Amino acid sequence: MKKIAVKNYYMVRLDDKDADSNLYEADLGWGQYDYDEAMADTPEDVLRYYLDVVCYDVYFFSADTFSWYWIDNRGDGYKLSLLPTRPDWDGMFLEGNYLLPGKMPWPDDIPNVIFKADTLEEFIKGARIGGKTIGEALNRASIYLS
Repeated sequence: MKKIAVKNYYMVRLDDKDADSNLYEADLGWGQYDYDEAMADTPEDVLRYYLDVVCYDVYFFSADTFSWYWIDNRGDGYKLSLLPTRPDWDGMFLEGNYLLPGKMPWPDDIPNVIFKADTLEEFIKGARIGGKTIGEALNRASIYLS
């Protein structure tokens, strides 16, 4: 039996009795595709690949802190921000309750920067969420690329 990590995570149609809105433990962290694509063995190496080689930003929902985070590699260095909750969120499904830069009204200054580093290595060594390293935190997260 699959273990639920987060109830009512995915947005589903409420009239669909077969819809599953839960996020499962097996779905947390990078997928096998990500490890293969990055030719990586660790979550930190996958993160290096997406931030440094492909130049994506990474945003994710932590199943441990029940918060959304954004890793921004635009401009100077690397920033880890706690994403604000959408003011129009209905409180039902967690997947859609954050504000993502460029997708919705967003202030010029990124609020809630919780860690900043000049280099990727400093970022990976120093970033922490709920006392966990960024690699450990990503293993317990639903991850998206932008």
